[in-house]
Amino acid sequence: MIIGYILLAIAIVEIIIGINLLFKYQKSLSTLFFGLFCFSAAIYVGANGVAYAQSSYNALCEAFAWVGGSLATAFFFAFSFSFPHPKKTLAELAPWIIWPIVVFVPSILFTDEIIVHKPEYQIGTVYNNVIGPMFWLFLVMFFVYWGWALVNFIRYYRKSSGYYRMFVRILLTGIVVSLISSSIFDIFLPMFMKSGFGYIGSLLTSVWVIGAGYLMVKK
Repeated sequence: MIIGYILLAIAIVEIIIGINLLFKYQKSLSTLFFGLFCFSAAIYVGANGVAYAQSSYNALCEAFAWVGGSLATAFFFAFSFSFPHPKKTLAELAPWIIWPIVVFVPSILFTDEIIVHKPEYQIGTVYNNVIGPMFWLFLVMFFVYWGWALVNFIRYYRKSSGYYRMFVRILLTGIVVSLISSSIFDIFLPMFMKSGFGYIGSLLTSVWVIGAGYLMVKK
């Protein structure tokens, strides 16, 4: 499907932005975490892109999409405490980043504790996720982390101005879009019905990720 190649192209753009933030841009906690967030988003989008380009179900691609979502959640949460100036040190943020990575990434890649894969469905047409016993823990982490990040940026938005106010407005819009689109098309819809719209969450999330990353690089 053409949508698969579009997603792969978007993932490449996200990787380029991440490289610029990590290696070519001024070094700070905020650029570090947003750069890592961009790489995580690229994993999420790229995995969906490969699956849709193949027009067939791929359990490994689906797993990596969930891994990308887990990493993106952890790094964006940390970013919300470091933009534009650190509110917490790297040592203080490290446990909040490390525990979901240690708990969820191996569980997603090597077990069925979160998502039980059903290869009889074609991802290009329909696909189905069967939840595992750790799925609800993942769901709690996902909404707590993104919700907390949303609160952090709302607080900053109220006292910001100029460029930073515009930038935070993009982030706030992006968080809401990601929460709604990812929840509907990547989490809840596949739980209750067969769906072939998993790419929508990737597309809508990528719009603001690339826009915010571009503004950070240019600033």
